[in-house]
Amino acid sequence: MLAACVLVLALAAPRSAEALEGISGTCYVACTNAHIDGPDGGNVFEATFPQYGISATGYCISGSVYGTPLPGTYPFSGEPAGDGGFQITVNCRGAGMYENHYSPYGAQNVGGFKIHPFGAVEVLKRSAAPDVTDNNACYRLAGAVYGVYADEACTSQVLALTIDAAGRARSECVLAPGRYWVREKAAPEGYLPDPGVYPVDLAQEDCRTGTVPAVCVADAPLVAPVDILVQKADRETGVPLPLGDASLAGATFTVEHYAGRYASLGEIAAAGAQPARTWDVVTDEQGRASVGTGDLPGNGSGGSGLPLGTVVVREVQAPRGYLLPD
Repeated sequence: MLAACVLVLALAAPRSAEALEGISGTCYVACTNAHIDGPDGGNVFEATFPQYGISATGYCISGSVYGTPLPGTYPFSGEPAGDGGFQITVNCRGAGMYENHYSPYGAQNVGGFKIHPFGAVEVLKRSAAPDVTDNNACYRLAGAVYGVYADEACTSQVLALTIDAAGRARSECVLAPGRYWVREKAAPEGYLPDPGVYPVDLAQEDCRTGTVPAVCVADAPLVAPVDILVQKADRETGVPLPLGDASLAGATFTVEHYAGRYASLGEIAAAGAQPARTWDVVTDEQGRASVGTGDLPGNGSGGSGLPLGTVVVREVQAPRGYLLPD
């Protein structure tokens, strides 16, 4: 396999994905303008979520009759905001309050902001030899399965991605920022397995902006290495030795390759299929005819051979002492 590109960003260690119905936990909240006297001052808070590596600016959402909480760790909940983010409410009830912001009704809650703790990654897959695979139904990128793992050894799978017909698979927005590793679990039809393990980094900024880091891979198609395309034999003896003054040398064959699977010449004709490749070969004294490796397409990974499909061989000129077959 050929790894075409890997989008990599430096960031913190990964954390497990959470459900999209909502999030909850604790965060650290500190008022940044506690010097303002009175409940009508318009308090602003810095809310820090160490579990996500996120800091955000929040505001009083309880009204002016409530006091300003002292810095501390408080429980929060987050409701889905529809854009991959979560609308946050920090419950500061029962907290200690600043003397100049004290209220007998208790401390105000903090909110008025969203966080985007999760993001997505995707795999973009293409053929390493499009001249072999394009318009050939024997090759399909769809159905390849990749695992996304939390460790380089690929022992802790986070989720699985299935490639579509366009060669693309994108995860849901459920991954916490961090480094992940991507490895193929099932190869697509007509392609060699991809042995690569690809790192991909999901930054918190990617989560906030909806940017999706991608792993790009190019798969080598299966091709059939061939040495001898045609081996001619004497019909009476069934062995590649001529009788009498006849010769097996000089027979000319046309070899046609069709990009698809066909059971008969009639099926090829009914489909109106045209050969994707054609070779004219001539037998030697042993009745053998071959195509040089330079005349066979490469698979983009150092190999060459006949692409998957249907091969039709026609003898167009018989050698000396023989007739063309019926």
